[in-house]
Amino acid sequence: MYAAAVLAGALVCAAGPAEVEGNLALRVDRAIGLATRAILAGDAVAGAGTTGEQALAALALLRAGASPEEPRLAGAIRRVFAGAVEATADPYGGTYHAGVFLALMDELGPDADAFAPPTLARALAGRLAELQEDTGGWGDVSRTKFAALGLGAAERLGVEAGAEPWRKCAGFLLGAQRPGGAWAYRPGETPTGSMTAGALAALLCAGVDDDPAVLRGIEWLRANFRADANPGEAAQPLPESTTRHRFYYLWALASLARVRGGWPEPRWAVEAARTLVSEQRADGTWDGSAQDRPTEFAVLLLCEALEVLRPAPARAPVIIGVYTSGADATRAPRLPEAALGRLSRGLAWWTGLESTVSAQPVGPRAAGLAGCAFVLLPVAEARRAAEDDLAELRRFVEGGGVVIVEGDNAAGAEESTGLARRLCDGEPVALGGGWAAARTPAQLETGNAPRLVGICPAGAGGEPSVLVAPEGLFCALGEPGVKVRSEACRLAVNVFAWAASR
Repeated sequence: MYAAAVLAGALVCAAGPAEVEGNLALRVDRAIGLATRAILAGDAVAGAGTTGEQALAALALLRAGASPEEPRLAGAIRRVFAGAVEATADPYGGTYHAGVFLALMDELGPDADAFAPPTLARALAGRLAELQEDTGGWGDVSRTKFAALGLGAAERLGVEAGAEPWRKCAGFLLGAQRPGGAWAYRPGETPTGSMTAGALAALLCAGVDDDPAVLRGIEWLRANFRADANPGEAAQPLPESTTRHRFYYLWALASLARVRGGWPEPRWAVEAARTLVSEQRADGTWDGSAQDRPTEFAVLLLCEALEVLRPAPARAPVIIGVYTSGADATRAPRLPEAALGRLSRGLAWWTGLESTVSAQPVGPRAAGLAGCAFVLLPVAEARRAAEDDLAELRRFVEGGGVVIVEGDNAAGAEESTGLARRLCDGEPVALGGGWAAARTPAQLETGNAPRLVGICPAGAGGEPSVLVAPEGLFCALGEPGVKVRSEACRLAVNVFAWAASR
C-alpha cells in the first residue's frame, strides 16, 4: 500500500546537506562505533561511579545501537534497575537519577520487561511527583529538565503523570525565563546555553510548543550558538570556563531536537558533529571533566546529529479517506483541522514518524480511494450506504486496503461488528493490548486497546483487515485540552500507525 511505503521510508535528504556532509555522516558513524567500544570497556559499565552515571552510559550505548543482550551492557542495566529506588532517595540527586532511569527504560522499550520489575516506571514517576516543589519546579532548571524528560518517558511507558504536574512545571519554567529569552541554573546567575536548551526541551515535554517564550529561547540559542563551549558560561571567570559543562550543553541541544522532532537549526547539528569528530581521541573518548560525562553526552549528540547528516524517511503526506454515503461531498463527515494537526504531532511524539496527515471525502462507489492510507467509515454513514457502495469498499479491502469502522463498540458492539463483517468474511476477534503493542511501529501499550475489534479473514495470518474502533476516535483529538501525550492521542496514533502500515 501507499502508506506502507511512507512508513518504510522513501529516502530523501533531511536537511539537504552537501556531499561533504554525507562524508561527515560516515565519519560520525565511525566515531560513534569507536566511542561505543570505549564506553563498553569503561568503568561505568563495569559498575564504578553512581547508579545514574551507569544508567547514562547504558542509555548512550542503546541510543548508539548496542544490543541490550550484550553481556557487559546487560549486566550494567540490571545493576541500574536493581538499585534504582535506593538511588532516588536523596532529595537532590533523586531527580537526576529518576529522570535518567526512566529515559533508559523508555529506550529499552519492550526489552525493559526483561530487566526491570513491572512496577518500577510507576514508582520512579511517583518519586518525581514527590520531589516536585511548590514552585512547580524541581529546585533548579537543570533538575527540572531531567524531571520533565523522565515524566515524558514515563508517559510513553504507560504511566500518566496527569495535567497538574505539567501545568506547574510549565509555570515554573516560564517564570524563570530572562527577558532576553535565556534561562540560568538559578535566579541571579548567568544564563547559559545548557540551561536554555534544557528548559526548552522541558517546556515541549509539558506541551508548551506555541508560546512566544519558546520562540524567544530558540532565538537566543540561534544568536549565541557555539560548538566549542557552553554559551554564557565561557565568559565567566571560572577555572576551565571555556569547557565547563560544554558536553552537558551539547546533550541539552540534542534533547531539544529529539523532543521537538527536529533540530531548530540544522547547522547546529552539523557544526557540533564536525567539531566533536575532530576532537575525538584515539581511544574513542573525549577530553573533559568527569562530571560532564564527555563521551556519553558526545555520543548522544552525534546520534541525534545523524538525523540531519544522513538520508532520513520522507516527510510525506498521509491521507485518510472519510467515507460519505451521499453524492454531495460538502456534507461528508469531517475531521477537525485541530485533530489532524494533533495526530501529526502525536505520530512524531509516539512513533517518530514525521508526516503530514490530511483527510478527504470518499464515496459513493468509494470514489477518491486512490492514494488513501485507509478509509474511515462512521457507523452512521455505513447505515445509509447502498449495497453497491459497500461492495466497492469490500473490493478495496480484498485488494489489501484497510477500513476502520468507527462506532460505539461498547453499547453497540453487535451492530458495529455486523457492519464490519459486511466488508470482510471472517470472525471478529477482540484485540487486547498485546496485539496493539506487537503490531504497530510504536510498540505501545494502550489501556483502551481491548475495546478494539478486528475482523480477521481466513488465511490472513491472524491480521485483521477491518477494525472496529471507538466512536469519535480521531475527532476527539480536536477537543480543547487534549494533549499529544494523552491516552486519547496514544490510542488514535496506535490505530493510525497500524492501519497505515498495513
